[in-house]
Amino acid sequence: METILSFSIEYLFGSSFPKEQNFLIIEDINAKGEFLLLELIEAFRKINFNTILVLLDFIPSSMLAELTAKESDNFSIVNTYSPECSKYYTTTKLHELNLMLKSIRKEFQSEKTLAIFIWSLNPLFMSYSSNDVINFYSENVKHAIETKTLEFYLVGKGLIENQDMRRLIALAHCVLELEKHAYQEFYWNIHYLKTMGLNLSKTEIVYKYEIGTSIWDSKLYFIDHL
Repeated sequence: METILSFSIEYLFGSSFPKEQNFLIIEDINAKGEFLLLELIEAFRKINFNTILVLLDFIPSSMLAELTAKESDNFSIVNTYSPECSKYYTTTKLHELNLMLKSIRKEFQSEKTLAIFIWSLNPLFMSYSSNDVINFYSENVKHAIETKTLEFYLVGKGLIENQDMRRLIALAHCVLELEKHAYQEFYWNIHYLKTMGLNLSKTEIVYKYEIGTSIWDSKLYFIDHL
């Protein structure tokens, strides 16, 4: 008999963690890491964080419309599709993207409750050299520490060379690996590859994904055991 726990930040990361924590989420192909990002956004909004989704992946227009319709006082999108779609707009050029992220951190610095979510690094690795993207990531980790910002970066497993993935892992404070469950459809395993600054006893979490009528209706549940 399985035990199902509703999604919570505390169950995933513990009761407290540094505000300047940087999270790298490595996902299998089609492991739906973006839905983990959306659950995190909702969780942080509930505790009055300002949340920013940086949308770099090329997604269907219907999904983009769903995301932008959800924008509110404490949830905004950095859009790379059109300057007319969202409050913030930038291209995927590394320099412009970097300037946008610095501007957003500065804008919210006085409130000290900012969480940024990058969906995802994949297009950057397809457009630029690994060194350029890793330098971009390194600079943002440093700036997030200076401004005490929580940041989550999604990246696809197998997209880049192992040595480059190890370089990303070395720069991150916490690293989660999402793997599709070997025997259960709509189940995934979360492995903790690195937990700097976090006091976690868990070595692996299994979660179940339930498809809703929209991306915002979909839910994640943590499974104690199968």
